Amino acid sequence: MRRRYRQIAVLIALTVAGISPVLGAPLPATVSGVVRDAQGTPQMGAMVELMAADATVVARAYTNVRGGFSFEHILPGTYQVKAAGASFLPTLREDLHLSARSRIVVNLTLSTLFEAIQWLPIQPRSPDEPSDDWKWTLRSSSNRPLLRYLQDGPLVVVAGQADGDAPQLAARVAVTSSSRDFGQAGPHHAFALERSGSAGGHLILRANLSLQPTQDSEYVAGYEQELGPERHIRNVAALQQVTAVEGGAGSQAFYTMLLRSAESVNLGPDVSMELGNEIQSVLGPSETTSSLPFLNVAWHDAGAGVSYRLATSPEMQNADEIADNRTFAPMFSEQGGRLRIEHGFHQEVRLQDETSSRRVLVAFYQDEIQNPIVSGGGSLSQQDLAAGDLLYDPVAQVIRFTGPGYSTNGFRAVLQQKLGASTWAAISYSNGKTLAFEIPNSALTVDDALHGLTQRRANAVTASIHGVLVSTGTGWHASYRWQPADTVTPVGVYDNFGQSAYLNILIRQPIHCGHLLPNGTEALVDVRNLLAEGYRPFLTRDGSTLYFAQDARSIRGGLSFSF
Repeated sequence: MRRRYRQIAVLIALTVAGISPVLGAPLPATVSGVVRDAQGTPQMGAMVELMAADATVVARAYTNVRGGFSFEHILPGTYQVKAAGASFLPTLREDLHLSARSRIVVNLTLSTLFEAIQWLPIQPRSPDEPSDDWKWTLRSSSNRPLLRYLQDGPLVVVAGQADGDAPQLAARVAVTSSSRDFGQAGPHHAFALERSGSAGGHLILRANLSLQPTQDSEYVAGYEQELGPERHIRNVAALQQVTAVEGGAGSQAFYTMLLRSAESVNLGPDVSMELGNEIQSVLGPSETTSSLPFLNVAWHDAGAGVSYRLATSPEMQNADEIADNRTFAPMFSEQGGRLRIEHGFHQEVRLQDETSSRRVLVAFYQDEIQNPIVSGGGSLSQQDLAAGDLLYDPVAQVIRFTGPGYSTNGFRAVLQQKLGASTWAAISYSNGKTLAFEIPNSALTVDDALHGLTQRRANAVTASIHGVLVSTGTGWHASYRWQPADTVTPVGVYDNFGQSAYLNILIRQPIHCGHLLPNGTEALVDVRNLLAEGYRPFLTRDGSTLYFAQDARSIRGGLSFSF
């Protein structure tokens, strides 16, 4: 009997010994985030390294077109994350504690040496400070080390820690000339103020003010809260005033109010979800309000991913766009004297695969478009204005029409390729229905012209290239989007890649003049539809000449600086 008990005991011991390593195996964690510059612009192609506590490199990745990176299947422990990019000082985040199954978000900011020196005061090291392995260079006013030499030599900016840091404040001021968009004409003064706190909160305040009290203005306030590594909540409110707009009731002023909310949730190691809503209200001679929700669900693993998107507004399709200034343009017009907001119902299934130097995306979509905005220009008569089927901005000389709604399905594909250390090229193809207009042989009324808009299936191809000149810090982006000349709306309204038609050029140039100019001064030149292509003219019965145009030619320039 004793012998049998001993055999059973040995068997149990061997079984437990075999099971214990499995039960005790640490579950992997994930580290992801976004790399931006000091002005908040996502940095593509930046190298991100995950290092152990002793600075040994565990994994290496390169940021994608949105500045994002991800390390997956990481064993629990204490790590450091370092980001480096051309013409920037490396940035280091220390004491990153990973537990089993945790998903940690680490956002890093790259600064130039000029920005670091202007921002960080030099202070001597305290005599009673404990010794360590670092050689301090620059320190904060609280004598915390912020600029260091790593063991392998390079100078790095030490990012703020997760706990106990003082709030970080960033401000930016800009002066821009006219963009010639609807409600955006004339010089503007803009400022942005952002404050990040130690508890994961991020406050945004912005204003875009015209130099003339009779022209438009915009005010934005937003707040983002990190509720642990698995959940983010964002809320933004925007108020825009569009003045001196002429329509059915003569000269009018319009006020648009946007209330946006979005939540990002990690549902598992490889599954994430975003959901949000926008309430958009336009007040003028009449009033209209729309609720515009969106939903994104994505599965991703080692660069490959499958996602589903549902959206009702082209301007608001994911949580990252909630505070993007480019999405606050009021998309409304009039029809029969009543205000109409452009909206729809978009569903899309997307397949993508990306590496450090290439990204491939294929998407299949189905759309229902209601109250599509068709833009144009020309010399308007009082009879056209009184018809109540358009809005006219006499300063920008831009007309907005409400086109007929339509349904479509389609396909799009995008290939992005890294060409050098800081240069990317991309080409995309889109297929789907659009509104088109054949130039008539006889004079029409505006109402006749709008009824002359027809649906047709068309193709569009976009080629773009962008990058940064390391020697001067010049950022540039050039693109050309071709689609048939008779089309007056985009092929794929919800395609957020290369929406601007025809030839477009953007240049951002840092300016360094010692103490003559403020820190972080940049010059901006933004030209859209440089060759003035795609105009579809028609003659009205009163002798006026009007035209439809998917994208009117516009030029915007200005200066900005950060402090």
